Amino acid sequence: MRMRRSHDRAMHRSVQMCNDCGAVKLPHSFCSSCGKYKGRVVINIKVAKEAEES
Repeated sequence: MRMRRSHDRAMHRSVQMCNDCGAVKLPHSFCSSCGKYKGRVVINIKVAKEAEES
């Protein structure tokens, strides 16, 4: 049968396009380029980048 390790294969990750900016993102997570999730702003990207640089 040779199916002993059939579960040890590489799985591909599914991705979606952001509805607002068109960037590639993981499903059920906020967009890292615009900071929106389901049309609502959940993180302000500009403020986060400024805080990271300081």
